[in-house]
Amino acid sequence: MLTVLGGLAEFERELIMARTGEGRLRAKARGVRFGRPRSLTPHQRQEAMQRLADGEVQADLARSYGVSQATISRLSGDRPFEASAAGAQLSAEGRRSYGAESAVAFGACTHKAQSHN
Repeated sequence: MLTVLGGLAEFERELIMARTGEGRLRAKARGVRFGRPRSLTPHQRQEAMQRLADGEVQADLARSYGVSQATISRLSGDRPFEASAAGAQLSAEGRRSYGAESAVAFGACTHKAQSHN
C-alpha cells in the first residue's frame, strides 16, 4: 500500500516539475527576468567603473552608492572563478550538471588516494 502511494507521489512530483519547467520557459520567452534585481542601474554601473578607473577607492564608491564593497568589486571585471561557474549547466530537469572540466575546476580529486602511513 505504501509503495503504491509512494509511486503516485513520485509521479505527481514529476508532473509538477514538468509544468513549472514549461512555465519558466514561457516566461523567459516573454522576457521575464528571474532572480534578484540589480542594485545599481546601468548608468550607475558605468559611472562607478569610470570612477574606479580614475583611482577612487572601492569602499568610498560603495558608500556613495549605498551598496556593499563586494558589489563594487564585482564591477571591476576581475573574476577568477567565473570560468568554473560557467561549467555548471542546468539539465532538462532544472538540476545542475557539472562536466568533467568543472570537476577539476572545483577541486575534485582525480588521482588515487595515497596512504600516509
